[in-house]
Amino acid sequence: MSQDDIFNTLTMLVKEVLFAMCGTILCIMGLASMVSIISGLGLRFVFGIMGAHDDEEGIQPAVSGFLFVLLAMQTGITSITGSNRLMLLFQNCVLLFVANQHVVQTVAANLVLRASTEEVAVANHVRPMLPYLVFFTFPFTVVASLWHYPFRMSWLLAISAFSLELMIKSTTTLSIYMINMFHTHTNYLQENVEDILFYFKAVCGCLEFACGIFLLLNGAYIFFFESGGIIRLVMMIIHFYCNIYQTALKGWSTYKLRQSAWEKVNKLQPASQEQLDENDDICPICYQEMTEAVVVKCSHVFHKACLQKWLSIQEKCPLCHMDLTEDNLSPQSNNNIAQPIR
Repeated sequence: MSQDDIFNTLTMLVKEVLFAMCGTILCIMGLASMVSIISGLGLRFVFGIMGAHDDEEGIQPAVSGFLFVLLAMQTGITSITGSNRLMLLFQNCVLLFVANQHVVQTVAANLVLRASTEEVAVANHVRPMLPYLVFFTFPFTVVASLWHYPFRMSWLLAISAFSLELMIKSTTTLSIYMINMFHTHTNYLQENVEDILFYFKAVCGCLEFACGIFLLLNGAYIFFFESGGIIRLVMMIIHFYCNIYQTALKGWSTYKLRQSAWEKVNKLQPASQEQLDENDDICPICYQEMTEAVVVKCSHVFHKACLQKWLSIQEKCPLCHMDLTEDNLSPQSNNNIAQPIR
């Protein structure tokens, strides 16, 4: 036999084995265990390159196997015959691979952003960056290649939106990293960096939200016009609740809290020089010198910008935890003098 004959024979053998392993639910579960092992080995290798801890791998290999079973049952792969079964298996594996890339991106983002705000070795900056070489090359090349083949339009749109969401997340992380590094190592953007980060995250979050909406609409089209089923319906409900409804509530709550913080801080009275002297001219939040500050109703004194950042997270005094949700945040009397910080 020639090398071509050997290659064709092995290819046919692999296809026959994969075809048989997608024939029943029991076989699908066995194949899912293999997917879980491969996913675990791949994640361990990637996390080792990034310098991530073993506990960051979590249960993702088991989740990969579970998702593989869900995708198989959702698409009804066991009832499909001929070459369409292998094509569907390939489509499910591509979706699963991109889902694992989202997990890697989440871990890498935590490491990258942590390195941008701490004094760490150069290796702790470079190693988490390495997966981003894949995040920017894989989605472009694979998605562009898939559009040249006669896959279902709905699946092509879904994998394209899923990959686009990955690229948006990667772009967001790297941009925040560069802004943090620029802010840390220069004297620029010292007062405006929080506003820049907020609006940048808001824009990128809206783009991710739009991808989530598109995936929901695409899934609804598949459910009503291509292949329905209770599993697909349940997955759509979970996606709507976790990725759309909860995200919308969280984003709106963050925006309202930030706007409320600005309105509250702008109503505060400026601190007198006597109040600044009583606090040793040091802001209790950033521990930097205070030449100008504001005073809240509990008579504690803070930088205006520092207090605004704090109230964007929680509406309590950073020192005594007094509730600052009332409209009037100023001291009850101008004779109140802030107590020294001890």
